[in-house]
Amino acid sequence: MNYRQQLLKASDVQRFLSAKGAVANCAVCGSSQLSALDEELIGARAALPVLKRDGDQVSSDGLFEVVLVACSNCGSVRVHERRLIEAWLAANPSMLG
Repeated sequence: MNYRQQLLKASDVQRFLSAKGAVANCAVCGSSQLSALDEELIGARAALPVLKRDGDQVSSDGLFEVVLVACSNCGSVRVHERRLIEAWLAANPSMLG
């Protein structure tokens, strides 16, 4: 079975953040011009590398999937754990279809 995770819409990310009471303004400049990366629109997802260290050697241990929210004013980017957003969206489907 070829399982493919759904790409998140910016509107769903905003719905999650709003429901959780997340700060709606940029922590750097105070602007309210924040927008979530719309994975569905661009066809891509964001992830941070997870590294492990063994003595002097550093190697990859996979990826930690995240959702990016960027400020349109100053360019600051904040990161949210994708797994939590996916779980909340599954329990709280959009009524818009």
